[in-house]
Parts: sequence; C-alpha cells; structure tokens
Amino acid sequence: MKLTLAAALLAFSGLAAAADAPAKPPCENFAWPMAREVAAFAAPGAAVTSGTTLETWPNGATPVTLAPFPAVTFPLTPERAPKEPGSAKGGFVVLPAPEPGLYQVTIDGKMWVDVVQDGAAVKSDSHSSDASCPAFHKSVRFALGASPVTLQFSGDGAEAITFTILLAE
Repeated sequence: MKLTLAAALLAFSGLAAAADAPAKPPCENFAWPMAREVAAFAAPGAAVTSGTTLETWPNGATPVTLAPFPAVTFPLTPERAPKEPGSAKGGFVVLPAPEPGLYQVTIDGKMWVDVVQDGAAVKSDSHSSDASCPAFHKSVRFALGASPVTLQFSGDGAEAITFTILLAE
C-alpha cells in the first residue's frame, strides 16, 4: 500500500511541475527552428499573381494572389482536391533552380502545398505545424534537385497565401 501511495504522490508532483512550466511562446512548437520565417513573415515582399515565374529565388515571404480553383491550370494535378471545388482557391508560382538540398516551404494558410520538379510531384520529407503561431500555419520539407521548382497551392477560401522557401537548418 505504501508503494502505491508513493507512486501516486510522485505522479502528482510530476503533473504539478508540468502545469507550472511556462508555455512556449507562439511559433516555437514546430519540429524545427522557425526564427527566419517569423522575421520574413513580419515584412513580406510584393505580391505576385498565380502563374508567375520568378526571375530570382525568393529571399523572404512572398504573397501569391490566388484564383478560383476551377480556373487554375495547374502544371500537375494537385495531390489533394479541395473539399468544395466551387468555392476553393488555388495557384502556383515557378521558381528558378535552387542549389540541391533540403528546403522547407512555410505557408500562412490552411491550404495544401505541392512541389513539382521535372514534371513530377516531389514527396515531402516531413511536416510540422503550430496552432498557436499567428504568423503562419505549417512548414513542409522537401529534398530538391537543381532544376526549376513549381509551388502549387490549393484549398478552401483564401484569396491569397504567403510562403517562404528556405534551405532547412
């Protein structure tokens, strides 16, 4: 009986310590560091429209104006179709070839992001999100080669989405 009581007290003291621990600040609950993204989303660049081919690799947050989903001619059919295509939005941007490596695409909306290289979808390596982060919704990692990259965005509602694409730390 004493062992059971001791175990209960130990468990309770552990719960109390966890309850007293300070909560992490917003945007710090991602699986990887997001300080660069927080800074980039605080001062996004000029907006581009869906279908834009960027001349240079973006070095900050880039807003993209989206179009009604049925009107977008995606380079590759999005992996996940919107729940309500009639009210959904979508778009894409084409980026110049990066240095090969692991990149993280971070977006501020609850949309699906596909990465296309050489006419094929690039499978994501990993993803992370933090519901407490007011700046952006999720970050997805992709291993990219040295050829142009198309980022495709699709989902319900938003008129625009802002993204960053940065080499993973």
